[in-house]
Amino acid sequence: MLNRLFIVLIFSLPIVVFGQKIEILCNTDKQFISKFEFDENDFKYSKINNVSYLNFNENTPLTLTEYGAPILPFFAKSILIPNTGSSLLKISYENFVEFNDLEILPNKQRKKRDTVNNSELFFSDIYNRNEFYPGDIVKLETPYRIRELRGQVIKFYPYQYNPVTKTLRFYKNIKVEIDFTNSTGLNEVYIKESTSNFGHAIYASQHINHSTKIEKYLMKQDEGEMLIISPISHIENVKPLLNWKNQKGIKTTLVTTSTTGKSSDSIKKFIKQYNDSNPNLLHVLLIGDNNDIPPFYYGNVNSPDGIYDVWSDSYYGQLTDDYYPELFIGRFSGTPEQVKNSVNRTLAYEKSNDSDNWVTNAINIGSSEGSLFGDNNEADWQHLRNIKYKLDSIGFSKIYEFYDGTRGGNDDPGNPSSSMISSALNNGVGILNYTGHGDDNILYTSSFTSNDIMNLSNFNNLPFVISVACNNGRFINRTCLAETFMTAQIDNKDIGAIAVCASSILMDWAPPMKTQDEIINLIDDRNLTTHKSTLGGLFWNGQFSMLEKYGNNGIEVMKTWIFFGDPSIVYRYKPNEKITADIKYNIVDSTINITSNVEQAIVGISNENKYITSGHITNNNFNCKISSTEMNDSLLITITKQNYSPIQYYLKTNNKVNTYLLPETPTSVFPNPFDKYITIIGNRPDEIILYDILGNKISTTINFIQENKIEINTENLKSGYYILQIKVNQNIHNIKITKDINN
Repeated sequence: MLNRLFIVLIFSLPIVVFGQKIEILCNTDKQFISKFEFDENDFKYSKINNVSYLNFNENTPLTLTEYGAPILPFFAKSILIPNTGSSLLKISYENFVEFNDLEILPNKQRKKRDTVNNSELFFSDIYNRNEFYPGDIVKLETPYRIRELRGQVIKFYPYQYNPVTKTLRFYKNIKVEIDFTNSTGLNEVYIKESTSNFGHAIYASQHINHSTKIEKYLMKQDEGEMLIISPISHIENVKPLLNWKNQKGIKTTLVTTSTTGKSSDSIKKFIKQYNDSNPNLLHVLLIGDNNDIPPFYYGNVNSPDGIYDVWSDSYYGQLTDDYYPELFIGRFSGTPEQVKNSVNRTLAYEKSNDSDNWVTNAINIGSSEGSLFGDNNEADWQHLRNIKYKLDSIGFSKIYEFYDGTRGGNDDPGNPSSSMISSALNNGVGILNYTGHGDDNILYTSSFTSNDIMNLSNFNNLPFVISVACNNGRFINRTCLAETFMTAQIDNKDIGAIAVCASSILMDWAPPMKTQDEIINLIDDRNLTTHKSTLGGLFWNGQFSMLEKYGNNGIEVMKTWIFFGDPSIVYRYKPNEKITADIKYNIVDSTINITSNVEQAIVGISNENKYITSGHITNNNFNCKISSTEMNDSLLITITKQNYSPIQYYLKTNNKVNTYLLPETPTSVFPNPFDKYITIIGNRPDEIILYDILGNKISTTINFIQENKIEINTENLKSGYYILQIKVNQNIHNIKITKDINN
């Protein structure tokens, strides 16, 4: 039963391309009526074989993509619709203008990234029809569901073209009437709304008519509970991650495949049933390779590029009859030892107190191909150059550009080499964008391979890798580039990446570029209504944007782009700041009061690694009541926030609060860069080892000044990079440090 429906339809296309004026005439739970006035577009032409073709690709981000059909603009955006029923559409328009004797460029064939561009034009049978294409001026797509919300894409085609008469029509002042009826509709919603409503804000940028709830749930926009599914053989290696997630305030459950079953159908059935009982579920982490937990097999596809198998992890998060996943799916793929490596790097990344600025560095690697094929008509390198400008505006400090050919800017002349990529990675980067050709174990632009990953020295400076390439994520019955990125180590020190988005098949050319663009947009915290903090939130919301734009042409990308890593990881893109907090426990009424300088930091309260409750610092304060059965001897209080170093406290029953140093993280290592001494303050380490950048041990003098203070004499060390390895309670933390390399 729908209590009330609010619909406000706003299009997010650049005003410089198309202007639009929207007037809402009726907005109820029974009917929506609005007028849309679109500005005419400036015509741009491309001359091919001495013929001037009108080419809307030159200045329009959304165009029809049917092979051989005229390239024409359209508009698309999702609206919220009632949970049940159907939508009936009626349209009218004020008038139209006509433009005569126009040739319009046809679309080129949809390409996979294993093919090479060609410039041949193909004119489909549409050019022989004496009728206006595409025919529909306004069209409603099939309703879809995302968690407890039901949406529908509305598309406008104000330009219509008759290729026989060479007439182009432009329709003005289009009036849309949508009646919501009680007749049975598609993808109706009958599920219980999640108690936290966190799902509403997750998809706020998907349904902009949902703005009434954005502010209330803004800081929970990609928070939710977590389910880990693992074979029994991996359990012990996964438990440290389970414990940490419960500590930091993500209620997390670990189940084995002996409970879920080992087939994709049984696992999907278990996830759906679990979600019904736990409506706050958002993250699902699959443990193991395809022999442990198989990706779903959609069968094989016979295409102009050949026959290929379609393997999907997103299938496990698609709980309704559409391709918009309700759950964010990630995978730690590999052997038990490799999964242990993935777990350890995740813990080190999230628990780090690293305040170095390596996270503000980025790498863009792109091919010279894609012009007229890529998203927004961009070649791969142009697409990444525009991403560079966006990263610049967000505050990234150094952006390496490695493009085929000579493209100016930060791109060196000629083609990049694998050694150039390795050097940039070893210096430390927070994100790596690749757009080009690829295969199981190679990025063809630069020829960077899995072997190069195994020889990196970017210890704990691990980037988020977004690969728009073929087969980088094809992990079925083989080891792929993404898996190597996620499991590589040298001398027990993690190298490679913190998470990788990579395709399990031959990848489409243009649609994934839209996802890559949207991920960068969502990183930007200047727009808090769309900002996402977790890697899963960034990737899957980017995929929603892609599917909205490309429709059926984006389904395969949604199916087959695999997220390797923990989707609940909070992405770091600024040097960590410090959290301070004051904790008081009232013994009389068993209430906890926390004051903190960091607004909207997340407070997690646990007992012996079991989740008790969580919440946010609001107006610098957090309060909760704890029962005596939950308290026992003590509670662990964990406070975290994106781009802040986490802190933990033990709260004892005697009302004594003790700072608890995170096992993998010493309290402080300074200065960095250093000169004559390195100082370590924190729990007394079991062992301290200094390595050079090649992994060789360095002999040093260690002085224990106090119980919690240590100094290392580094006066005789040469300028350069080093790795300081600190072992505390059998846990290892590797810190990249620098000796005064500018002097």
